[in-house]
Amino acid sequence: MQELDEGERIQTLQNYVQLVLLRDISDRHEVRSVHAVRSFALSLLQSSGSQTSVNKLANGLRSRGIAVGKDTLYDLLDYFTDAFLLFAVPVFNRSLRVREANPRKVYAVDPRLAFAVAPAGVSNLGARLETAAYLELPRRLRGARGGVISYYSTRTGHEVDFIVGDPEAGQATRLVQVCADLTRAATRKREAQALEEAVNEVGLGEATIVAMHDAEDVGVTGGVIHVVPAWAWMLGV
Repeated sequence: MQELDEGERIQTLQNYVQLVLLRDISDRHEVRSVHAVRSFALSLLQSSGSQTSVNKLANGLRSRGIAVGKDTLYDLLDYFTDAFLLFAVPVFNRSLRVREANPRKVYAVDPRLAFAVAPAGVSNLGARLETAAYLELPRRLRGARGGVISYYSTRTGHEVDFIVGDPEAGQATRLVQVCADLTRAATRKREAQALEEAVNEVGLGEATIVAMHDAEDVGVTGGVIHVVPAWAWMLGV
């Protein structure tokens, strides 16, 4: 893949998506509407790092003349994860009913895959960095107990990208927020506030923000937030 130029790499990744959708989804599960499968998959991949509302996506597809039921989309989401096209991350909550009822966050199996199927001119560095961070977490947690990855919603509605722990027991071992650019004061305040609330709500004394370049420790009520450059965090430095 590395020896290919940019256009060839994108075309190869696009072909890979089409092959998975045809062989591993449509043919294997005998899904008749190939157009619905492709449209739903692209919508999810282009939303890598975002919460996914099946209801909204179903309405969006219907507005484009693609008639598909919500139950079918839920089945397709399971098929996509089984085929390792993407991953679906639930909210951190002790209640199974709450975990099932809340939107999941989706992540492409590779950041470049999401980039390859995105509309021309769309880069979305933040989403790609968050996707890369998600893919790194299972690797470093392999074999660890209580290594379930979820996202966290604070009591005031702020979101933390990743919380690692046992949701049924309500026990957490780490909190990780991803933000490519922390130069704006409003962005720094928002990310720090979400982590400060989460640190106190789950009883951890620290949390991490994975950024592109920034490196510092920020004291907050109840603990400290470590801001770490992505390269250092990925290498475990």
